[in-house]
Amino acid sequence: MYKFDVVAAIIIKDNKFFIAQRNRDKHMGLSWEFPRRKSRER
Repeated sequence: MYKFDVVAAIIIKDNKFFIAQRNRDKHMGLSWEFPRRKSRER
């Protein structure tokens, strides 16, 4: 089993939020989410 940290940030510019829509062919396709990055310990 891998242990990982998840890092996230909310980016606001000119009163607009940066948000992404998931690929329609992936799990929970077309859902909206804030972009994030997984960081895995080795």
